[in-house]
Amino acid sequence: MKNFKIKKILIIGLGLIGGSFAKAIREKNIAQQIFALDQDLEAINNARNQKIVDDFCLIDSQIKDYDLIVIACPLKNYPQIFTQLANHLDNKNLVIDLGSIKNFDNKLLKLIPNFIGCHPIAGSDQSGYLNSDCNLFFGKKFVICNYNNIDSVKIVKEIIIEIGSSFIELSASKHDEIFALTSHLPQFLSFLCAEFSPKKNKNEFIKKAFRLDKSSPEIWSDIFKLNEKNLEKFYQQFFTNFTNIAKQLKSFSTSKQFLTTNNIFIKESKALKITDLEPDFSQIFFRLLVVLSYLKIDKINDYLEYTGSGFADFTSIAFISQLNHLDLDSLIKKNLPEINKFLDKFFE
Repeated sequence: MKNFKIKKILIIGLGLIGGSFAKAIREKNIAQQIFALDQDLEAINNARNQKIVDDFCLIDSQIKDYDLIVIACPLKNYPQIFTQLANHLDNKNLVIDLGSIKNFDNKLLKLIPNFIGCHPIAGSDQSGYLNSDCNLFFGKKFVICNYNNIDSVKIVKEIIIEIGSSFIELSASKHDEIFALTSHLPQFLSFLCAEFSPKKNKNEFIKKAFRLDKSSPEIWSDIFKLNEKNLEKFYQQFFTNFTNIAKQLKSFSTSKQFLTTNNIFIKESKALKITDLEPDFSQIFFRLLVVLSYLKIDKINDYLEYTGSGFADFTSIAFISQLNHLDLDSLIKKNLPEINKFLDKFFE
């Protein structure tokens, strides 16, 4: 850190994101002392035993001594945390968050004048401190929103660069629209279609394409609720596209009639063969239809620079559309009754 020395940092929430941030801060020796607050005392003890954090901390009058406070807890806890912090902080204390929603209630933002919203475009289908990684943010982007203090944002940018990341700036409303499409909708669709996931197929490419199905519903339910309007807008576009594809499948003749997408979305897997699709083909093909319908949403091309690994893995299954169409047609015809059964159940 060139322009600002952090003596004490407090991280509120020591899960995957908060734990990874703490490890990155420790790895780069950015702060002299790191303290943490989390309801999971096992996470605190693990971090303390690993010498990632120095000790546990409460939100009390001594919190004014911290140079940086990082909010990395679930979004549903923000009102309580903001209110507690506001009772003890002054305008000097720098506070950032690492959440996935940025268009907060203005009443919350007014509670902490020196607040900067940050969103690392990084994550995992795993959760909790035990899955945290000091390199989680390396080579990734942070989105910066909601700030008033130019000097404070310079400090935040310096920290981001120090841990091996880069940054971009967006308005809070634009951020939430973009990530509703590139992050929240893929996760929502993965949950929605999880009952149609392959159970027998052990191919690594296929397993990775379905990894979002295993994400934490508890964490994501808050995100869906807080970004409901943007999510609903893009879901309606998806639903229209999916309905059209389902109608085409009812009069199936060849996969060429609907298995089309922009090649920019194709993540090639040279190891994937048509025979790799045979276990659970109906489930895999159903997800392919979901992904192709998603990729037809208008604004996706405009927002590609904001996509992360979740988007990449979710859409990777589109590569199947590039396999030999005669072989695909044979598998589709063989499994068409079951595929149509899945579609009927989805539209119930």
